[in-house]
Amino acid sequence: MDALKSLRLILEPIDLTTASNLLNETGKYSNPLYIHNENEFPSNALRAFLPIYIELLENDMTMLGYGPWILRNKTNRMIIGEIGLRMESQDTIVLDIGYQIISEFRNQGFATEAVSVICDWAFTKGVRELNAYCDLENKASQKVLIKNNFVIVSVKTDLIFFKKTCSNLNP
Repeated sequence: MDALKSLRLILEPIDLTTASNLLNETGKYSNPLYIHNENEFPSNALRAFLPIYIELLENDMTMLGYGPWILRNKTNRMIIGEIGLRMESQDTIVLDIGYQIISEFRNQGFATEAVSVICDWAFTKGVRELNAYCDLENKASQKVLIKNNFVIVSVKTDLIFFKKTCSNLNP
């Protein structure tokens, strides 16, 4: 599967080899391309998800893309974060989306751009709904989702839940 590209980003789906390398390198990605802050990539959430994702890909390689992606700066190919899609069941019509940008690259619009690209890709693959949530205090992440036409569906305790469907695509 080819990488996705936007104005400033390259989104690379994490394949089986890359997933295994990320899991087995205990925080060090063996790819020779530059990682500025290896303490923030891969995130703890991605590390926890990798064994599940590896098993998913081992059973069905067509699931490539329906999992984590590496975010790179298009200019220098530096890893700046990660984004991912996740299924709650074998249903690829409704997916969860999550993302994390390495701290020094936050507040520069990279998350907004990445979410836009991955949403467009998902909807072209037949996904009908994307769900996301973030901490109630995480105003930056809320702005990313709202800028990408996600709508608030509920607030519970310390979390705010969002949804985007094919009917509320970017104009």
